[in-house]
Amino acid sequence: MKIEADVARIERDLMALGKIGETADGGVTRRSFTETDRKGRDFIVDLMKDAGLDIWVDIGGNIHGVRKGTKPELPPVVTGSHSDSVENGGRFDGAAGVIAAIEAIRALNDAGIETEHPLEAVSFFAEEPSHFNTTCLGSRIVAGGFTDTSLLERTDSQGRTLQQAFDEMEIDTGKFHIPARDPQKIKALIELHVEQGSVLYEKEIPIGIITDIVAATRYRVTFLGQADHAGATPMKGRRDALTAASEAILAVERIANEYSDRDVVATVGIIECHPGMVNAIPGNVRILVEVRGRAHFSKEIPAAEIVEAIRTISRNRSVDVDIETIAQDTSREVSPEIIDILRQCAEDRGYPYLVMPSRAGHDALHIQNIAPAGMIFLPSKDGIGHDPREWTDMEDIRKGVNVLAEAMVRLANQ
Repeated sequence: MKIEADVARIERDLMALGKIGETADGGVTRRSFTETDRKGRDFIVDLMKDAGLDIWVDIGGNIHGVRKGTKPELPPVVTGSHSDSVENGGRFDGAAGVIAAIEAIRALNDAGIETEHPLEAVSFFAEEPSHFNTTCLGSRIVAGGFTDTSLLERTDSQGRTLQQAFDEMEIDTGKFHIPARDPQKIKALIELHVEQGSVLYEKEIPIGIITDIVAATRYRVTFLGQADHAGATPMKGRRDALTAASEAILAVERIANEYSDRDVVATVGIIECHPGMVNAIPGNVRILVEVRGRAHFSKEIPAAEIVEAIRTISRNRSVDVDIETIAQDTSREVSPEIIDILRQCAEDRGYPYLVMPSRAGHDALHIQNIAPAGMIFLPSKDGIGHDPREWTDMEDIRKGVNVLAEAMVRLANQ
């Protein structure tokens, strides 16, 4: 019997999940470590139970729903994404992959198809940037990538530490340095995700098959000058932290442009200026710098140049600077075997597909450290992501789930 995802079921569940944390303009806010995120996680658990899955939650807060295989001792083929969101984000980012994971298993149930290896749907915890300036917490913990315990002392705007947030969830952080999953206990992972870019949408191609996943290096840069009266302080001799930061921001752009042919991008997305008054010279300015690059060229080369440029600018302007590395992930290629299987499944279905990189980070990046991983991308209308206008057609999701389900069967019966 042919595997066919149920588009009405997909739409029903995605729209229902989108109601949890719905914003006034149709977006979604389900930040990790919040009551709204908990309600979204409870919704996912209920869907998994309705699909007949056995539920368990690992030490990183990731939710797993297991469909037994005919050889239950074998490692499972895993699929899923995340259910948390950015502030006022879209209904599809992450959520589409979680619903697709559950729907792929429901479609196999409908078709009466069994597999030797168990199948597992997962909802990863805290993939999006949290209030503690961390990303992909759940998948990092699964893969043993949470080794810097100083991260637990990071605070949110209310002064709560990340340690306290985990304590409130009754999660034992003492084991975070150990992979939550034995690498021998995962056969493979496939993550389905909306593209959040315009490539597939503009080319009118329903399926993207990912070759590599871009990771980010991030710095928190604090410029310490001298706050003075804006009228009474002559221009000569000022130690203006904001002008130093402004020159540094332009240096970030300049250096990234020099490496643009290597697929490097760099961004300053946050500026905090103190004392923040029109008649005061800024004495303290903080920016967050992000550098991304693909696996074929180390982004750490331009990142090092950016750091040196910032230090030089600060010296020249007699402004002190503190540069803190807050993230330093490595871009990775995904499993060639999974790429081949996804291509075969798309071709067998007659679905056009594009082999392409992921220019955003995802949970699959971290799982690739302990098990073969792959990704399916779906078109985002007008390339919009992290925004209430985010949209992916249900028919494209159905096609993606069909490819996902067939690839899981092939992996689970090898």
